[in-house]
Amino acid sequence: DHVGDVEYYIGFDNLRLFPAYAALDIIAGIKLPGIKDMLLFAANDIKYSNQSGFFGDVKLALIADFPYEIHRNHSALVFRGYRKDKNSGSYVVIDCDGVKEIQLGIHTVFNPSMVRPLNQNQKYVNAYTELKLNGENSFLVKNLSFEPFYFQDFEKVAFHIKNMALDLSETETTVTYLVKYKDKLNAESPGSANFSLPQWKGFYCQEFEAILGEDFIQKNDGERISIFAQNLIIDERGFSSFLQVERQIVGLNEGSIDGWGISVNGFNLDILGNTVYGYGFNGLIKIPLIEQKNTEGYPVITATSFENSEISSSASAQTNETIS
Repeated sequence: DHVGDVEYYIGFDNLRLFPAYAALDIIAGIKLPGIKDMLLFAANDIKYSNQSGFFGDVKLALIADFPYEIHRNHSALVFRGYRKDKNSGSYVVIDCDGVKEIQLGIHTVFNPSMVRPLNQNQKYVNAYTELKLNGENSFLVKNLSFEPFYFQDFEKVAFHIKNMALDLSETETTVTYLVKYKDKLNAESPGSANFSLPQWKGFYCQEFEAILGEDFIQKNDGERISIFAQNLIIDERGFSSFLQVERQIVGLNEGSIDGWGISVNGFNLDILGNTVYGYGFNGLIKIPLIEQKNTEGYPVITATSFENSEISSSASAQTNETIS
């Protein structure tokens, strides 16, 4: 039978007959969309009578932790076995009519060669959530939260995600951004994005926090500068994020680079399929070139810009005095 697009099977074993009831062991197999292997659940010594059926609802526990690689060398899931003492993990609830409830305890882990934690005491970028499946939803895992992490060795920006979704449904997708993502892939490598949108599988975050590296620029109080950005994808091609922020992020009197005042008025980052194609920011820098009495502030020059980690040397000075 089915619960939504989740297929399930129920089997019975080791039947024992008693005067008032029968006792049996129950095994259930769950076939999730996009996952080839079946998850196995079991419960032992379940009582059943012809008059009342099962003695209450029956909870079948996932037999053991079950790992599954989503994208080769990029990401994996571990379906956590049921922990009775904490009432957490993966289980199936059945009654005489079939499956009533499916809960999946899902541990998501990314390969540290692709993304690695900002906190050096952590080994992996990972998240845990519990998902209840019913006939109204496809296999879409929402609200995955991850501690800040870097993309590979690119430490100029850290990513902090609080609401990532994993789409493993083979029949539909809610990620409308995939149209632009597919165009971006084909523009970079014509014909490379030959997937159909409903069958796409991967992680998507609509909004997240990008944190500029502390060795690069920070606020006057030492706090790292963060930017709320949109659209981050992890799929079989790897990590992709396209940031384009065209507004003042930090005012001239708020930012600091090596002790000099700096503003950040725009920022961009272009990562596609585990490759950094572009990175840059623009703004203004205060530099004490001239001692100016009875004036406010220092002369101002435009900030150097960065593209693919190369520094552009163009800058223009603004001052009320002539430099000789």
